[in-house]
Amino acid sequence: MAVRFNSEMETAWRYFIEKGLTEAGAAGLMGNLYAESAGFHPNRVEFLCIRRLKEAGKIYTDTTYTEAVDDGRITTSQFLNPLPGRVYGYGLAQWTSPDRKRGLYSLCKSRGVSIANLQTQLDYIMDELSNKYRIVLQTLKLSANVRQSSNMVLYNFEQPADPDKLAETRYQYAAAIYNRCKNGGVKVKITVSQILGTARTWIGYSEASGKHKKIIDVYNSHKPLARGYTVQPNDSWCDTFVSAVFIKAGGVALIGGTECGVEEHIKIFKKAGIWIEDGTIIPKPGDIICYNWNDATQPNDGYADHIGIVESVSDNKITTIEGNYKDSVGRRVIPVGWGYIRGYARPRYAAETQQGNANAAFPQQKVYHVQAATFTDKKYADQLVLKLKSNGIDSYSYQKSGYWLVQAGAFASKANADAMLKRLKDLGISGMTW
Repeated sequence: MAVRFNSEMETAWRYFIEKGLTEAGAAGLMGNLYAESAGFHPNRVEFLCIRRLKEAGKIYTDTTYTEAVDDGRITTSQFLNPLPGRVYGYGLAQWTSPDRKRGLYSLCKSRGVSIANLQTQLDYIMDELSNKYRIVLQTLKLSANVRQSSNMVLYNFEQPADPDKLAETRYQYAAAIYNRCKNGGVKVKITVSQILGTARTWIGYSEASGKHKKIIDVYNSHKPLARGYTVQPNDSWCDTFVSAVFIKAGGVALIGGTECGVEEHIKIFKKAGIWIEDGTIIPKPGDIICYNWNDATQPNDGYADHIGIVESVSDNKITTIEGNYKDSVGRRVIPVGWGYIRGYARPRYAAETQQGNANAAFPQQKVYHVQAATFTDKKYADQLVLKLKSNGIDSYSYQKSGYWLVQAGAFASKANADAMLKRLKDLGISGMTW
């Protein structure tokens, strides 16, 4: 199953791994989010919502809807219920119920960020998993089985109307993500060749032709915008070009984030640990070169005001590709150690190797799920959940194939699962593992 990777996915992968999810767990979760948001887009509005609003005379895109929520033209109550008595999904997880959407809305407003802010949505997902879906989180932190992780998220976190019909597609998305990102691969599997290839496609785009606006549009489409600023066609756009190249190639994480101001980007490079404060070195293809036009001598540590990408180095000459070079995208040739060079950022590119096979087998590690009971009526399942919780057993109920199941834990070892079964037996509950 083909998955089109973007920079948001790279950020999310690192985030979930840092939060303790296994690679299989992160892939299982992200495969579901990719499916829910039709491409892993934090600003995704449910397609049916867009259609129904249009029928009601309200025309929106994902972008304009999000902007309207952010500036208050769409009120809180309208966000929760876009049409009277109707609920629709929004965001990475396509949060639909008013309670879950309200939680996301409140968190974003408290932080003063867009409802589509990626970091906040990721934090909200982890908050939900930690507080409301703890057994799902347990599984994602233990499992080495991608299918198991994907199904756990599908059936117990997303809980769509007919999960059985969706399970295979969700798994295939998760499989593709796993193969792309496993073993630290997202440390982003973007190569120098991919970045330079992207940059070359824009050579010749100029202010005179108006084509430079296409580069600016790519930059402005990536949210959140650096410092909240929307680049205008008359602005200087050298760093906008560099950021847009990495956006289009899906490698924003390689440069720490986007920027439209060179000095601000250097701060990001430093934070990412990729900055080299030395204009005299022999750079490598793919390095990001920064200039200070107010000083023509080395060492040059003044305020940087121009930026480009190193394409090649030969015979002590550096060839770069730069945006806003003579008001266009073009090549510049300069000597190694040129006085105007402030320094370089060196992204951690992937080696020039073939991507993994999405159908490859996964390592299997058994996770033991303890199921306390199965009911046809949700009322009885909820009663059992309350009983278990009152006895210190973290549990919850969920629906699958028309039945209500009560879960009492997920464990990495059979011994721990057996210990939970014994606790259940002491309470007069037989239980089982799967």
